[in-house]
Amino acid sequence: PVSGHHETMTEHALETPLVCPQCGGRYLISDLLNAPLRYWPGPDAVIAQAPCCGAREELRIESGAVCRGYTYAAARMHFCAMERYIAPDLEIIQKDKMLAFSFQGRHYLVSEKGPENDPQSGL
Repeated sequence: PVSGHHETMTEHALETPLVCPQCGGRYLISDLLNAPLRYWPGPDAVIAQAPCCGAREELRIESGAVCRGYTYAAARMHFCAMERYIAPDLEIIQKDKMLAFSFQGRHYLVSEKGPENDPQSGL
């Protein structure tokens, strides 16, 4: 058996409301996808802000789904997915130092910025 963080991941529909871990506000995963701040290629994470209070959200964008989770360091940075949201119209176009994806008919290009450039990271 494979051990790891993915054993606890739950899967949801795209319309499932999210609850902000900081203020308890409610929003949708599409709110985060429509306003990405930066892409962090090492752990393959997109940094976004909750629309309710600006709390940091960390996502992994895949074709057909988006995962909500967190980054952590263990020799290098990793992303741990806790929730997976099915998004049939989400498509990865490019993923390297930048992330390009399309969602609901719009195209996004998210630039590479490490956590040292993120004022909320504390690094």
